[in-house]
Amino acid sequence: MNLITNYQAPVNATKPVVQQQEPAKPKVEYKPDILDKLSNHVVSRRDLTDNVTVPRSIFKGYLCFTAGSALSSISCMLKQGKATKGLGIAGALLSIFGTYNFVKSFLVKDK
Repeated sequence: MNLITNYQAPVNATKPVVQQQEPAKPKVEYKPDILDKLSNHVVSRRDLTDNVTVPRSIFKGYLCFTAGSALSSISCMLKQGKATKGLGIAGALLSIFGTYNFVKSFLVKDK
């Protein structure tokens, strides 16, 4: 309420909204990456999103065998010393343990 003129503005009156125009953004061309190019030539889309269930013992065997091979390779690259022999033995043991875990599910049948 304005005290000088005793005029009260209506409650639902709104002020005019001034919209500022944003500067035009330059258009960026989409460059397809390698996966987009590959997916365009795939016959079945399910081949890209295929999930395979692997038993835990086979996966554990694969990881142990890979880690054992890596340790054996590192031990061969190092110069002679105690660390070289330790890494070689650890790599051999991990590879044997990984092979056992990988083959265990095929040899031992559950009742």
